[in-house]
Amino acid sequence: MEAEERGLRRFVSRWLGWRDRSDIYVFLALFLFVFLSARVGILLETEPLVPVNRASVPLPVSWSLLYDVAIIALSVALMLVAPRSRPPWPPSKAYLVLLVPPILSLLQVRFLFLSVLALIALGLVLAWKIPSTKSFRAASSAIAIISTWLLILCASQLLLGERFLRLNLPLYVYMAPQPASGYLILASLSIAIVAFASAALLGESGQVEGRSDRPLLLLSIVTGLLVYMLPYTRVANPGALVATTDIPLYAQLLEKLTSSPSPLREAFSSSPTRLADRPLYMLVLYALHRITGYSSTATATISGWLWTPILIASVWALARQLYDGRTASIAAFLTAVGYQTLAFVYGGLQANQLNLAVLFLAMAILAKPSLPRALLASLLLLASSMLHLWSWAQIAPAIIAWVILGPRGGSIKNRLVCLAVIAVPIIVSLYIYSYMLGDTPSAITQSVMRIIEKNDPYTITEKIGGIERALSIYLWGTLSNPLLLLLGLVGAVLLVADRRGDPSLAIMSLSLPILLLVSPDMTFVSRLMVNVPIQIPAAYALSRLDKRLAYSLMLYMLAVALYFSLNAVPR
Repeated sequence: MEAEERGLRRFVSRWLGWRDRSDIYVFLALFLFVFLSARVGILLETEPLVPVNRASVPLPVSWSLLYDVAIIALSVALMLVAPRSRPPWPPSKAYLVLLVPPILSLLQVRFLFLSVLALIALGLVLAWKIPSTKSFRAASSAIAIISTWLLILCASQLLLGERFLRLNLPLYVYMAPQPASGYLILASLSIAIVAFASAALLGESGQVEGRSDRPLLLLSIVTGLLVYMLPYTRVANPGALVATTDIPLYAQLLEKLTSSPSPLREAFSSSPTRLADRPLYMLVLYALHRITGYSSTATATISGWLWTPILIASVWALARQLYDGRTASIAAFLTAVGYQTLAFVYGGLQANQLNLAVLFLAMAILAKPSLPRALLASLLLLASSMLHLWSWAQIAPAIIAWVILGPRGGSIKNRLVCLAVIAVPIIVSLYIYSYMLGDTPSAITQSVMRIIEKNDPYTITEKIGGIERALSIYLWGTLSNPLLLLLGLVGAVLLVADRRGDPSLAIMSLSLPILLLVSPDMTFVSRLMVNVPIQIPAAYALSRLDKRLAYSLMLYMLAVALYFSLNAVPR
């Protein structure tokens, strides 16, 4: 018996990195806390705080009350016992924690909103507990186990298909009109992120290590292709349905080019169609159609598969120019498993996807500005304006401000020369679009005026409601990834605190919540979220946090991306 106990201790110490009983307590507490978040979230989905257009489902209190009370009590008991091997909490605060389980169990019956507040309070206690015990490895192990479980569910669904439970899962993340369980699960993981970030700011957390960043880049490309292709597999899409309405539209526009005697003239015509704001992209799609010989629908579908590795590589190049290889490889992985790839496949935003890769490549070239680099970047920006007008209109002003105000610009003379070179494609593109649109104002002016006119009558509450609809409904809810947004904000704070590298992306990430309030329009909000490279500051956060937590969170985001990709196909 003693030999077995020593062997177990050796395994826990050597392979898991746990040092004493405190780590075991924190591991169990965090694991149960995340599971409890899913339970309360499911209750919120069956009896949502905001009425939704569906039949009311009675709250299953009869069997869940004692179940949840037992889990909460066990979590709190574990957290109270854990400090014995570390600096103890003040007794008064420990007694306050004892009040959480009965309050939460009573409020859960009728007052779910207050129940969520009590759950948040319990999570804050846990966030306070992790840094006090420094049980980073134990907390990361809990997240890794939950992530592995979700990956096993995805693998089981691929093998068993419809015979497997698809939606009735405790970790059912984004699929309901009120995705409360997913948000609460991510909120509970966010507790761990905040705790680790506080340790990272104090310099007490390890960093992700690796000899080379290229293997993870290759893995990111393969993962991105997998996430993009899963909705078209027989398991996820047995009816061979089109995942988005934009693919038939692209196929229709491609047919128009194919039937035209002059595709070039047709692409740059002034006809009021979607050709007018993406002429170069339609020519690229036309060339792909002629080279492959596929049908118009098949060409529009596979184009996103080709742009996915290009976008991942461009994000890697930009992050590598700004920071280091470790951050670049993680940023590439977050591009594959974050909301961008999912939004592109379910939103049909292929033109936006390719154009974003071109814009990020231009930013990577301008990371070390010089006249030759500015000339090359100006050509890319000119091509970008013809690939997809709207993403270019959002990112190009930020690039100009980056060249003028960024710390890498060099002397004032060098900044002005680069600015003059970059301004050329803007003038040329505006001239081309004014010619295409005839005597009407430019498309950019129309877009800006439309946003201003729509923005005036709305209150701040209505704008926040527009953001919520864009996150949970638009693009099939693919933008509902608060974990990535939180990591981006944490990374922005760490970049500012470390005073390392270019803070431009950090400022952009910190200003994203304010920019989202510019307009309640779902299209504007979704495009802004997709176009801002928040995965780069998020990658910096993961590279600075404890490496086990970083790997665990990356594993969790991979599991969520695969699960969503398998189950979000319209049926």
